[in-house]
Amino acid sequence: MLAVVSFLFCLVALVAWDRCKTPFNPITPMLLIWAVLIPFSDSELYSLNATSGYAYTLVISGLSAYTAGCLFGMKGGRGRFRGGDCGSFDFSQRLNRKFLYAVAFVSLAVLAYQTLQALVLLRRGYTLGMIRGMLFAYEENEMRTSAFLVMLQKFVVTPSVALMTSLIPVELFLVKKAERDKWLLLLASLMVVLSVLSSGGRIVIVILGMYVATALALLRRQAKTGAALRKTLSLRRKILITLFVFAAVFVLYRITLARKGADVDLVRQVFIYFGAPIKFLDYCVERLDTQLGQFRAYGMSSFYGFLYPLLFVWRFASGQYPAAFLATHEYSVTMLQNSVGLGGGISINAFATMFFQPYIDAGLFGVVLVPFCYGFFAGRSYYHAFFRNSALGLLFFFTVEYQILFSVIRFWYTQVGNAMWIVFILLGLGKPNRRKLPGRPPDPESGSVPVSFPLSGGTGHLQDRTKEGNRNP
Repeated sequence: MLAVVSFLFCLVALVAWDRCKTPFNPITPMLLIWAVLIPFSDSELYSLNATSGYAYTLVISGLSAYTAGCLFGMKGGRGRFRGGDCGSFDFSQRLNRKFLYAVAFVSLAVLAYQTLQALVLLRRGYTLGMIRGMLFAYEENEMRTSAFLVMLQKFVVTPSVALMTSLIPVELFLVKKAERDKWLLLLASLMVVLSVLSSGGRIVIVILGMYVATALALLRRQAKTGAALRKTLSLRRKILITLFVFAAVFVLYRITLARKGADVDLVRQVFIYFGAPIKFLDYCVERLDTQLGQFRAYGMSSFYGFLYPLLFVWRFASGQYPAAFLATHEYSVTMLQNSVGLGGGISINAFATMFFQPYIDAGLFGVVLVPFCYGFFAGRSYYHAFFRNSALGLLFFFTVEYQILFSVIRFWYTQVGNAMWIVFILLGLGKPNRRKLPGRPPDPESGSVPVSFPLSGGTGHLQDRTKEGNRNP
């Protein structure tokens, strides 16, 4: 039965790929990842304990709801995935550079300090895995030397690194060379490098590669023809992209060895990442229902990241957090920190999947409702990025791609840094110029002329028309 479900997920993913004309849509990668996870979990390799049917019911229900939400968000229907003229994005006119430079310099100072601390610990014999564990621990240690540093990391560094990482492919591929902010690109690149060196994190490299691939897919839509694309992707850019891929693979391999040791069984590690999360979800759900009295958080678990900054201020005013919020933190965050044995010597923590926090909120109903709502957000972000040339839509869609890769770990907005990333996107983009440009093709949905902006990148013909329009109002 589970094999049939995986096959159906693959089929829907391929249909979405065909209809969207790109694999970089919110449905295809999500379903393909889980189409692999489900049979991996059911195989019970390495003597992994059996997973209950209820856990698979939660996963299948959540993914189905997410897919339905995406379809509604993309406005489903005939021709919705095919049409649309994709010009360029208005990043050069919209970026709030004062804000971006401010958070970049603060983040670089913190990351440089953490990198120096990490190098000192490495010289003292600590492994990269031990240093990473210290960085994400709760108590103060050599990597978390003060409460102030922890707050900076949570509220500033994490969201700013995420935002600046997503701006790298934007500056490289979606902005004209003459309008490219080289200093912003340099700061963003330094933040990525120091983030990897200070934490031993690998996901930032993987997600940067996904952002680059998405930007190239958008560039292909802008170029429209093979000849235009070949002209846009010069030999120099092709060489840089190839070197980036090889360098990324090498760095990922070296970081894995540094964190796990030279004798690490890479095949077993891959199985743990892809086979154990559903079983860990099963364990956490059973514990929540039987040992913790079926606690329900009613939204506080899934959207903990947005609530925490507000209740952090509340704590200063009242002296304590609300009891329900503390209980939510215990079940949604703290409970997942301790490693749990799942049989065969396999132990895991944190990877409770994106469906556990919605389950804490409202059981099976939460597993359907929250992914559906998030799927709608993902579909709308994709639609506005690929069909309306929206800078805001593209940056939101980058967060969706990050959540897709993190879907095996937790729901996106449970983490404060991820919620603050949304806030930083809103602060990092200024108000668009809402003048209508002459020559803009009709909106594929309504037939009316849509709102557009002064554009950067692409062929540049839209900017020339803007100037003509200004001379002849």
